[in-house]
Amino acid sequence: MRFPIHITIITLFSCLAQYTLLYAQQPEKYFKIKVVDRETGRGVPLVELKTVNHIRHVTDNNGIIAFYEPGLMGQEVYFHVKSHGYEYPKSGLGYQGLTCRIKSGDSVRIEIDRTNIAERIYRITGQGLYHHSVLLGEPTPIREPTVNGQVTGQDWGHAIPYKNKIYWFWGDTNKASHPLGNFSVSGATSLWPDQGGLDPNIGITLSIKDTLENVSYTLSMLSKNDKLSGTFKGFENNYSGAITCNSNDHVKDLFSSPHVVGLYEYYDNTKKEYFYSTKPTKTGMKRSEKPICYVWENPSTSLVLDDKAKKSELNR
Repeated sequence: MRFPIHITIITLFSCLAQYTLLYAQQPEKYFKIKVVDRETGRGVPLVELKTVNHIRHVTDNNGIIAFYEPGLMGQEVYFHVKSHGYEYPKSGLGYQGLTCRIKSGDSVRIEIDRTNIAERIYRITGQGLYHHSVLLGEPTPIREPTVNGQVTGQDWGHAIPYKNKIYWFWGDTNKASHPLGNFSVSGATSLWPDQGGLDPNIGITLSIKDTLENVSYTLSMLSKNDKLSGTFKGFENNYSGAITCNSNDHVKDLFSSPHVVGLYEYYDNTKKEYFYSTKPTKTGMKRSEKPICYVWENPSTSLVLDDKAKKSELNR
């Protein structure tokens, strides 16, 4: 009996977000803290400022914190300053931090020194990229400065240039509206700077693939009638149906990417089972001479690409 190939996919599309003006609520009530690289003057994201009673704030992509704590307004407050790859000068007691007079409408500029070779310039995904800047009414360069596609955080991923766009793929994705999120593959696209995208030194505007509320689908496919065909079903909704690998004249253009790999069929003589893997060798198993199809190699799963996949001539 031939076992089905189980592959998880996410429906992709370019969301039609409109530019929206975001108005801060009472920006004058906050004390503005801006942390910058001493050498470049650029704001540094992900710098932690923590009070002595462990009230913790982290700078956004502009290097900004909008501080408002009712019990500490009008007070002198000490902040510990910490950030991987950056340093703030130590005091005589060995502490890295400073004391600020906290007053609504006032601000302070804190300069830190970079010890990392690489410069940290911004977070690409996740919630609150420009959280504090929005509270203060500061300008932000991207059209979704606080949350995009309900994504609150993601595992590492791939950025693959193809034609006039960059295709982004990530693994496990936290979603604001669900405790499990999308533990398959999430995607997005962005434009090249000369095709309408931002200068990468400023930021990246992502079009999150989100047609059906970031729903993931389980796709079970078999080699059938000399091509892959099967059914799909959504995890969080009632969408389901049949699917076959339809013709795509551009598939071959993708094969130059190192992230497009062959999917091989294996046969385990001991268990009398079929097995499918992108790994070219499996100990103790017979393998098809050629891949049965080509797939994206993503952080946690694979996505079918090849429309002309045929049953392999595996010698049983």
